[in-house]
Amino acid sequence: MRILYVAPLVAGFRDILEGKKESKGLPSFILPLKYLLETGNEVNVVLVSNYNGIIDIRADWIGNENILANVNNDFATARGIRRYLLKAKSFFELYSVLNKTLRLGDYDFVYCHGTAAFLGNLLANRYKVRCGYRIYGVVNLAHDIEQFGVAAAKRKHAIYYKIFNTRKEFILITDDGTDGDYAFKKFNPNAVFPAYYLVNGIDKSYTYICQRDILDGYGCKRGKYIFHAGRISRIKRQDRVVQVLHELHKRGHLLHLLLSGHISDTDYYEELRERIRQLGLNDYVHFIGAVERASMQSLSHDALATVLLGDSSNQGNIFFECAFSDSVIITYPENSLKKYIVDKESGLFVNDEKDAADKITEIIDGKYDTDKMRDALKITVSQKLMSWEERVKLEVDLIYGGQEK
Repeated sequence: MRILYVAPLVAGFRDILEGKKESKGLPSFILPLKYLLETGNEVNVVLVSNYNGIIDIRADWIGNENILANVNNDFATARGIRRYLLKAKSFFELYSVLNKTLRLGDYDFVYCHGTAAFLGNLLANRYKVRCGYRIYGVVNLAHDIEQFGVAAAKRKHAIYYKIFNTRKEFILITDDGTDGDYAFKKFNPNAVFPAYYLVNGIDKSYTYICQRDILDGYGCKRGKYIFHAGRISRIKRQDRVVQVLHELHKRGHLLHLLLSGHISDTDYYEELRERIRQLGLNDYVHFIGAVERASMQSLSHDALATVLLGDSSNQGNIFFECAFSDSVIITYPENSLKKYIVDKESGLFVNDEKDAADKITEIIDGKYDTDKMRDALKITVSQKLMSWEERVKLEVDLIYGGQEK
């Protein structure tokens, strides 16, 4: 098959553009794309991104020639009328690229990812090319529908309303705890195309690998630090985990904090650094960047606890990967997470940063059987989740739609 991806620069794919052999983020984007290319399909990508660097792909499963265009939508530094002018320029550039590509390209399928790819859906319909859509959760959409009603939410989230109601072969929404299935049904109660709501997979071949070099490099010891993984972004709220560490230090527990992940929000990163400096934690908080998945899981395993206190939802890839690595996870009591965690038996639910510090203090004091807690959570996610191989096959089968590749 000839497949056209229209996609933002998701976490991890930047690694590939910058010459890394493998990605260190968002396997739910990387793995289906990699599988399609490795099984003989011709796949081209139109990126919609704020990436301004040189594309230098060195991975053995994709090449520079697979990137047809990189339409720049870097609005972060623009203000006022300039911001709107840049948005208009980006829109028309994307329209021009996609219109020409689909008019001349003889594609069998267009696969749109994220809200920035909506034009791909429209133009696929114009040129009568099969189209599917991939949404990685809906952030606060379901919450806004509940709080303000459907009509107000349609106005506030017009792009989701358009995506959910534009003709396509299917839409696939990640079951990440943001209730995408509820939002879709509210915005399109009489849908004429199927919507799939799937949890991501896990790497069931994971085995523990001691990360002594990383720990020694930051002056940490196993069981003497807390851990957080996820891109450095305001929605992930690493500042809350820093505050947890500060609460622990006030009590005399001089633990370290390791923060793993790509820096995707530089303004937030600088604010975070300043907050760490103000709290006197420079020697105890360490930004270790993105690491290989097995390394991340092993660091989570060796931590006293992995603390996930993000906005919106904490049921993402990171949660499942850490859960499968025998970790003690501290997070909010979200309804979606209650399917996996039984409080004080397979993890710890908290209400705020002080509560999290209390729970970690109780771990230090030996209040919980953390070995039993780790085992219980791993067993639960192992039973409830597919392997990545199984999960990718489901998605690729939707793309094939009964046709030959």
